[in-house]
Amino acid sequence: MARYEVTWREIAEGLRELGLERGSTVLVHSSLSSFGYVVGGAEAVIKALVEVVGEEGTVVVPTLTGSIRDCPENPPVFSPDKPCWTGRIPETLRRMPGAVRSLHPTHSVAALGAGAEDLVRGHERCWTPCGEGSPYVKLARGGGYILFLGVTLESNTTFHAAEELAQVRYHLQLEPVRCRIATPEGERTVECMIHAYGTPRAFADLEDELEREGILARGRIGRATVRLVRAGEMLDYTVKLLRGDELALVRRRSVDLWSLTEAIRIAGSEGATLRLLYYVPEGARVEVGGNRIRVSGVELRGLGPYVVESLTLRLDASVEPIVLEGGALHWIRISGGKRVRVEVLETVEL
Repeated sequence: MARYEVTWREIAEGLRELGLERGSTVLVHSSLSSFGYVVGGAEAVIKALVEVVGEEGTVVVPTLTGSIRDCPENPPVFSPDKPCWTGRIPETLRRMPGAVRSLHPTHSVAALGAGAEDLVRGHERCWTPCGEGSPYVKLARGGGYILFLGVTLESNTTFHAAEELAQVRYHLQLEPVRCRIATPEGERTVECMIHAYGTPRAFADLEDELEREGILARGRIGRATVRLVRAGEMLDYTVKLLRGDELALVRRRSVDLWSLTEAIRIAGSEGATLRLLYYVPEGARVEVGGNRIRVSGVELRGLGPYVVESLTLRLDASVEPIVLEGGALHWIRISGGKRVRVEVLETVEL
C-alpha cells in the first residue's frame, strides 16, 4: 500500500517526475484527502505546486459557484469572496496573498503567479462560461497543463470548454441569463449563457484514449493517482471528436436522475422555479406523475456489475403528470407550489 503520510517536498518531487515543468501554467483539480495525510494540509500542496512551476509559472484552481438553481428565473449572484464548492485546495488558494480571482458568475478561477492577472482578466465578459476568452481556453492555447490530484477526468472543466467551442446542443441553457456581480467597486449586471443541468457525462471514459495519444500521463503520489494533461492538445482533440459526434462525451444510454429529482425536491420544498435541459436517449422514456418517476429503456449503473434498465422512484413532492420521450433534449421549467409542475418549453430532436 502507498504511504499514508506525504510532505510538500514529496508532492513536488512526484509532480516533477510526472512532467510538470518550471514556468508552466497549470490548472489543478484536486482532492486533498486522496493523498492520505498531507503534512501541512492544503497549504503544503499549494507550496509544492508553486515550488515546481517557480516564479515564472502560474497555478490555477477552479473556484466554481454555479448550481442547479441558476436559471433566468433565479439568476446567479457572484462576489469575489463567495466560497466555491470545488474543495479545500481551491478555497485555500483563492484566499492567499497575491491570488486573483476571475469574476465569472458561475465558473470563476483563482490564480497565483506570473500570468495570473492576464489569465483571469475579462472572464465576466465571456458569452459562455468556459469558451472563447475564458481562462480555460487561454490556458490551453498558451501551452498550459491540467493536473488531476486524486480525482478523475470527471472533474475536467476544460471538457466543457470543448463542448462550448464545438457548440453541442445539450450543454448550455437555451436562454441567456442576467447575472449580478458585486465587487467593492459596485454592482453590475452581465448577460451571458450558463450551463444546463440534465445530461449525464462520461468524461472519465476518454482517459485511456488520451493516454494512448500521448496527451495524458499518469502516476502516484502518496495514495493519490495523479494525471497530467497537455491542455491544448486535449482541447483540440476533444473539439474535433465532438464535431464528428455531438454525443461523444455523453453517457448515451443513461439519464441524469439526480438533476430531475433534485429540481423537483427544491421546487416542492422551497416553491422555487428551476430549468433543466433534460436528455432522454433514443428508445427511453421518463414518466413523472403523482409522487413517482418511472424510467424505462435506459442503462443505469450503480449496483456493482449489474445494469438497471428500468426503475421507479418515489418522490417527496407531488408532481403533475408529464412524459418525456426519448431521442431528444427537453428544455423544461419546474415550478413549485402545492403540486410541482414540470412544463416542456421546447424539445430539441437528436
